Amino acid sequence: MRFNQHIHNGLLSAILGVGALCLPWNASAEMPSPRASENSSRAAAQRAQSTGSRVVSNATEPGDVVKGKASWYGPGLHGKKTATGERFNSNAMTAASNHVPLGSEVIVTNLENGKSARVRINDCGPPRRGRKIDLSKKAAHKLDMAHDGTAPVKAEVVSTPAEPETCDGLKKASR
Repeated sequence: MRFNQHIHNGLLSAILGVGALCLPWNASAEMPSPRASENSSRAAAQRAQSTGSRVVSNATEPGDVVKGKASWYGPGLHGKKTATGERFNSNAMTAASNHVPLGSEVIVTNLENGKSARVRINDCGPPRRGRKIDLSKKAAHKLDMAHDGTAPVKAEVVSTPAEPETCDGLKKASR
């Protein structure tokens, strides 16, 4: 409906005192819902749930999926302490992510070749903007992405600890 039609209808309604005249001239045309974007988000979530998962920016429960770019840890971090306090082992099936709670088990799938690996989140990261997960060297080799260094992936949460701790929570606690 055009702006001048709103004004015209409002003036007519005010003059005549009739609320029913506030309808648009073309009453058969449907007005867009102010929640149109909310409805489309809800529809996307329902589509994801019909496949048994939901795509989210921060995964918090089994079935949640985070999509984005993965990279892998360099050899210089082998043996250093992780956010969980354990020593990083580049030959273990582990990963770092700020988007999944520490201690979670995640299946990471390389979207370019379909290869998957199950990893445990034991550190925060990756530090580079736009990356969702940093994999150990072993996990990167299993996904066949070690040579390229990065790959588009989806990470589906399989399990989370009873009392999950997030990297965001660690940062707030250390301030």
